[in-house]
Amino acid sequence: MMKELTDTLKYVFDQQGKRLDAFAQAMVNTREEKKTGDILSELGFTDDEVISIALKFSTNPQLEKMFWSLENSQKTEFIRAILHT
Repeated sequence: MMKELTDTLKYVFDQQGKRLDAFAQAMVNTREEKKTGDILSELGFTDDEVISIALKFSTNPQLEKMFWSLENSQKTEFIRAILHT
């Protein structure tokens, strides 16, 4: 009986951990999206430009990955190049 209880508890905790991991990942993704807009605003881009970039990032995730790999001084020029293409 004790082994069955132990196995049941282990299963429940494993399942709960998976749900918490998924929730944590969703929160990280949400914060990243918000952070992207915040960074673009801090870099001096208008709301219209931020929306345009968000749409381009949504259709080409590689652009967003490249954006995050750059230094802040490079991010501005990168975004300007995207806006003009």
